[in-house]
Amino acid sequence: MAREKLHSALLLLLLVFFLLLLLFLLLILPTQTLRLESLQMASPPLGDDDREQWRSKLLEYYSSNAPAKAVMVTDAMMDKWAGKYEELYANMVEKYGPLGSPIVPKPAPKARPAATADPAGYGKQPAAGGKQSGVAEFRDEFVKLVAVATAAIPTRSSEAAPSLVDAKSNYSANGLETSTFTLCTRIRPTLPHEEGRGGEYFTCIVPGESSTSAGGERTEAALVLTPKVSMTGAPKLEKTSFAFDYTFGPDSTNDEVYAAIGAPLARRALAGSVGVVFAYGQTGSGKTHTMNGLLDGIIGDLYADATAEQRQIKFSYLEVQGESINDCLADLQAGGSKGSAAGKGATGVGAVKIGEALDGRVMTRNLSEHVAGSRAELVALVGVAQSRRRTEATEKNDTSSRSHGVAILEVGPLGSGSGSGLGDLSPGRLYIIDLAGSERAADSKEHSKARMEETKAINLSLMSLKECIRARTMASRPGGGLSVHVPYRRSKLTLLMKDVFDIGCARLCATVVIAAVSPLAQDVAHSTNTLQYAAPLRVAVGVSQVPIELDPRDPVLWTQEQMCSWLSETAAIASDEPGSEEPVPFDAQALFGLMSGMQVCLLAESEFHKRVQSQVPGAAGGGLAKRLYAALWMLIVDAKTRKRSPNGRLITEAEETAAKEASEVERAEKQELWKDREKQLATERSFN
Repeated sequence: MAREKLHSALLLLLLVFFLLLLLFLLLILPTQTLRLESLQMASPPLGDDDREQWRSKLLEYYSSNAPAKAVMVTDAMMDKWAGKYEELYANMVEKYGPLGSPIVPKPAPKARPAATADPAGYGKQPAAGGKQSGVAEFRDEFVKLVAVATAAIPTRSSEAAPSLVDAKSNYSANGLETSTFTLCTRIRPTLPHEEGRGGEYFTCIVPGESSTSAGGERTEAALVLTPKVSMTGAPKLEKTSFAFDYTFGPDSTNDEVYAAIGAPLARRALAGSVGVVFAYGQTGSGKTHTMNGLLDGIIGDLYADATAEQRQIKFSYLEVQGESINDCLADLQAGGSKGSAAGKGATGVGAVKIGEALDGRVMTRNLSEHVAGSRAELVALVGVAQSRRRTEATEKNDTSSRSHGVAILEVGPLGSGSGSGLGDLSPGRLYIIDLAGSERAADSKEHSKARMEETKAINLSLMSLKECIRARTMASRPGGGLSVHVPYRRSKLTLLMKDVFDIGCARLCATVVIAAVSPLAQDVAHSTNTLQYAAPLRVAVGVSQVPIELDPRDPVLWTQEQMCSWLSETAAIASDEPGSEEPVPFDAQALFGLMSGMQVCLLAESEFHKRVQSQVPGAAGGGLAKRLYAALWMLIVDAKTRKRSPNGRLITEAEETAAKEASEVERAEKQELWKDREKQLATERSFN
């Protein structure tokens, strides 16, 4: 009897437990779900308006987990996945693993080539990454196919042609192009130790044909003939062509490369402008060899003429490793440490720091500057600096550079003193940048964790550099000056090059990008990745997709009479600077009467000062030249950043004010919507 009562009690307790559990599931769980949904409504994920944030997030992920795929993050991709970025990111994580923990894909099984297959020409699809199965077995057939495919391509002419580096400033569809980008590729020759090795050590990347568009724009192609073995075992070549401003083949010498792209940069530095040249590519692709050749040529030109004794040349060299910056000449006796308060020479104390001053100028601290009085002194400084760069052994190169090496040459007038007006001139600057060799995730899978972090930092800085160039070219389009953000503060390397990327920079800047590639089939995946990185950076010059309304306030478009009238009127206005003198007589017609607005705007700052001071000598002339030149460049920058509608029409101040008011109304409506949503959430919480 007692046992039956015990069983009944246990059954009753069990029934009560299940009833309580059921009550919890019916009442508490829906409340928690509603609360979770409410939190999600209160903190919405990145949406369609956060396109650039998603772009940065995708670039960061690819650079960490699949660097070779980072080139896929283009405008076309962002348009395709608009509104579905979360889905895209989830697919990436599923395929390549969580951020920072990449999944290394297993190699595909090797295909068995058919014994009786005939060579079957080449296809038309883009080259794919990774080694091609069976390529080494068909080496002789592939060599014959490459010879047939390239037989009709004419040899590149080495004759001197008008430099695109100089010409691009005049070709803009939106006034003066203040910052230009010239894209080149250089295909290195086969090295002695690679000849006769057989297998995949044969040439499959060659210079392609040159072409000229209807607008007179000339391009040179790099032709990639990727060897493939079909499913049936037949060898074939997949043909891909990339367009560049210049394509230098294995037979091109350093002198030829320098004449086309290096000499114009040296002339810009002597004229007080900014020049930048950098090489990108796989380790062992010839970047350092090319950059050393350019540096040798630039040094020769800086000391070549009789006026070399009248200028002062300063040299600095730093290496950038992620966010760490080192001075490679810190312990040498120098004339001063740029940016430091003491200025008593380089001591090597403290890391180099890069930042912006209140007026927007980029400042470096603890970076030594060395005055080179002769060519021999400068060559010696370059040798010391390059010997101190960090290198590591890689699969392709025993001394691969694992940091970005930046040589900075500053060229200014010698002995600028009081009353000369020369002290106000901005010195010319040249940045010769030897980027660290790029590596893919598959190349670094055997590296230590520290080396993998280093590779990640290098790839991130390279992607930041590409993103800045892409954004700066978009900002050059009519109406794009204010609507496009150039993220040059994202890395120390791009911040150092702010003059190149800032649409408001009041100096002419020219940048040359060199994509260095290996010609071998062994490296075709790497080389294709390099060309895919660089080719999209090239933009057509002098081409506008829509008719552009001429801006009457743009000095580049002024006639001789308009320019001289403006110069005379501006010179007659008294300066508002403290201690400035009264306006002096100034005849603009005598100095600039034969020059168009474009020609005056293209004058180097030093030449502009010389002309003004030839008529108004001394400190008064120096002050007048400085004031006129600054006012002229203010007009140039204003014209570049003036807002336009999508059809190329200038937006008036009244239209801009109306658009601003409409934006304020829309913002107020959104704020009211969020307030209503918060009230709804508060009401729902009160029921809980």
